[in-house]
Amino acid sequence: MLKRYFLAGLVALAPLVITLYFLVWLVAGAEQLFQHVWVWAGAAHYYRPGYGIVAALLLIFVSGILVQAWGFRQLYGAGQRLLERIPVIKMIYGGLSSVMDMLAPDGRTKQLGRAVLVTMGDDMQLVGFVTQQNPEELIEELAAGPVAVYMPMSYQIGGYTVLVNPERLTPLDMPLDAAMRLAVTGLIGN
Repeated sequence: MLKRYFLAGLVALAPLVITLYFLVWLVAGAEQLFQHVWVWAGAAHYYRPGYGIVAALLLIFVSGILVQAWGFRQLYGAGQRLLERIPVIKMIYGGLSSVMDMLAPDGRTKQLGRAVLVTMGDDMQLVGFVTQQNPEELIEELAAGPVAVYMPMSYQIGGYTVLVNPERLTPLDMPLDAAMRLAVTGLIGN
């Protein structure tokens, strides 16, 4: 009886506590980082708790404005190309950049990242996410036609990228985050 109540409480509280912990960690980290920026800028005596968060939000907003400007966009592109030449950095930066590109609001990746059902056989379908419409541009040996689809494994242990003919894909009418949540949890839950 006690075990059942304990497990019910754990199931109810663990996602909430872990989410709150992550948010507190993220906010505290941003605050601490940008507090150092205030000190470095010589404005330490003006600093008040919370200014680091405000500075982080302003930096994000100003960066968003700048990357829309033609001249800065060229400079940003040159910086990206430089980072993509450094062996370890290119792996980390390239992966993070690709994930963030899927969330881009400017329509660059309108069809990318969409959730699809991939028909693998007569009686098997898998949830996947389109990652590349024209993979033949990246892989010389590949004939034109297939689409690259990423299929995550449950609990985000990893995943597979498969090349699939578009006629085997059925778009899912659901937000990307909902489809990802269902895929990585093995369709457990709501």
